[in-house]
Amino acid sequence: MALQLKDLTDDEQLALVALLKAVAEADQYVTEGEATQLRRVIAAIGRKAYETAAEESDRRFHDKAELREFLSTITRQEACELIYETALEVALADAPVPAETEILDWLKGIWKITVRIVKD
Repeated sequence: MALQLKDLTDDEQLALVALLKAVAEADQYVTEGEATQLRRVIAAIGRKAYETAAEESDRRFHDKAELREFLSTITRQEACELIYETALEVALADAPVPAETEILDWLKGIWKITVRIVKD
């Protein structure tokens, strides 16, 4: 069975929530499409787990460098791919801005993610 958001470890959930926050707020506001994707994540991992991770994210990561340093410690490939896919869905909920694509491109390299375009 494929890994699901609810199966992520505490550190992986922290990485997910912190990354989603960075992506969603990259253009200085959260769009309706991004908010819809965030609600989907909250439903998948649970409100309490999401809030705990969000509070921890606010406490630990004061800038992109701190977040990037932490993200590089996430090593389970299946989790990295799921977190990346989820962040990409949030970024693509509207027109991605350079700040969103910058962090996703960096993650793609550090986590060795291969992005494939699948046409219907």
